[in-house]
Formats: sequence, C-alpha cells, structure tokens
Amino acid sequence: AAPTTTAPPRRTATIAFGGDVLIHQAVWEAARVDGGYDFGPMLAPIRPVLEAADLALCHLEVTLARAGEAPTGYPRFRAPAELADALADAGFAGCSVASNHSLDHGEAGVVATLDALDAAGLGHVGTARSEAEDRAPRRYDAGGIAVGHLSYSYGFNGLRPPADKPWL
Repeated sequence: AAPTTTAPPRRTATIAFGGDVLIHQAVWEAARVDGGYDFGPMLAPIRPVLEAADLALCHLEVTLARAGEAPTGYPRFRAPAELADALADAGFAGCSVASNHSLDHGEAGVVATLDALDAAGLGHVGTARSEAEDRAPRRYDAGGIAVGHLSYSYGFNGLRPPADKPWL
C-alpha cells in the first residue's frame, strides 16, 4: 500500500507591532500626575487592538529612569519608568530595546530600563545586563505558535558599549 501523508492543520496567529515609543518632554509633561506619571490614558485607544492580537510587541526607543532620576529629551533620552507599566497595561507582551538611543545613559540606563521592563512583566530583547542574558533567546507564544523576537541597532549616535560588555 502507498504511504499516505496528511498535512498538519494550518495554524494562524495575529501579531501586533508598535513602532518607536519615543517619549519627548511634551509627552511626559502631558502624562504628569501627582507623584509621578500616568501614560495609561495615552495608550488606552490602542488597548482593544492589542488585546485582540495573540501577541503584541513594541519598540522602546528610550531608556527608562530609576526612582529619583529626571526624564531627559534630545539628544539623550530617558523616560519615566511608569511607561513600562503603561505599556504592559495596554497589552504589550514585550519590547525590542536595541536602538540608536540604547546607550544614551550608559550601562546604568540599560540596567534601569531592563529592570523596569522586568518589574512590569514585559519581555525584552536587544540589550542585556550580562552575556548570559544576551545569549538567552526571547520567545513568545502566539496562539500556540512559538515566535522568536530579535532586536538590533545600526549604531548608538557615537556612543560605544564598554569593550568588556558588548552585550549592552
């Protein structure tokens, strides 16, 4: 008898991608509330789209501040850390973070950003706190389909990672 093969059932997933999340002074000033910042109202209109997707990813173009650090704008960006919680609340599962602004505030800025994303429950890829973290693949599940997430930058506006920490 001739062998028969059956094609596996077709699987589909919807993935939503958000472009550069780049916070300028006018944006963080509009989000200012007593005791901090609330970006939730700005992101609320996209929440239904993100919630309808099996996976939603954004590109975080800025570093995030630690408590007590002021946000900064051009040419070296640093946004309030509350942005991470707002992105998660809007429905994003993770963010790519490799960009020309990744090193705007050096190693401390990279670590602060990744710490804030971790605290918000957001995945991240593109910068890392260690070589081991850099080598760990970033994978998500989108409706039962494994999705790998990659993030790269062409440069850092003249800044360079320390020679002994290229994963930054």
